[in-house]
Amino acid sequence: GSPTKDEANQSGKEIIRAADRFGVIGLKLTVETNLVKHRVINTSNVISWLMFADATTCPLLNEYALSYFAARAKDMLAHESFEMLKESPKLMAEC
Repeated sequence: GSPTKDEANQSGKEIIRAADRFGVIGLKLTVETNLVKHRVINTSNVISWLMFADATTCPLLNEYALSYFAARAKDMLAHESFEMLKESPKLMAEC
């Protein structure tokens, strides 16, 4: 059958990592654009997507994650995943 949303998201991350590693910029941008277009980010995963986007230099995903976080900042500060963000001073400054 068709992959679940989580499987598709994970595949997207793997494709971006591979495209980044081998310099296939067009593929990386296409996958990044599709992930943003399909609104993969939610309250439970915004921090991990933000960290992924930063680590793989994905400006569209980064902007999307930052916007999502900022629009829900009060809720996000209370979310358990916020602890992960504290490990990255650079990302904390962006948020």
